[in-house]
Amino acid sequence: MSGEMTQPFQQLLAEASDFDLVNGVYGLLLDRYDDLARMPAEGKVAVWTWHAKGIIDNGGFQYLFEGVFETDPYYAGTLAAFRAIGAEQCAAGLEEALQQFPGGKPPLDRDRRIRAWHRLGWYWAHPAVCRFWDESPSIPELLAAYIRKNREAFEQMIG
Repeated sequence: MSGEMTQPFQQLLAEASDFDLVNGVYGLLLDRYDDLARMPAEGKVAVWTWHAKGIIDNGGFQYLFEGVFETDPYYAGTLAAFRAIGAEQCAAGLEEALQQFPGGKPPLDRDRRIRAWHRLGWYWAHPAVCRFWDESPSIPELLAAYIRKNREAFEQMIG
């Protein structure tokens, strides 16, 4: 891990770029919480958005659905997290993808979920994925603003 990832929260707030603040907070949260179920809501927003962004940026929604989010099996928390930081295009793209599954809930079984996704025939550059990717470069700025706005909660979690 780089030094930026382990900087104390106060130093990140004072000195880091938006990207480094978000990336550093993400690392600090994962260092302090081995169980996301115990993490306060604000921390989950940071972890779920940053984690999902990285996955979707690399492989679209298919990559997201190939993974397992044990503390967010239907991705509802991840969807709410994008909304919480104001990433509305990202949220809309993810919501459209989720709505392709019966009841808006992907199968919990990873293999069934992947087979169901493949049957949908969504391709790499589906318009919903492109909407996500269009806004994705703004996520560091949006998430950094969210962290600053909720500074006290983050100080309690990782300060």
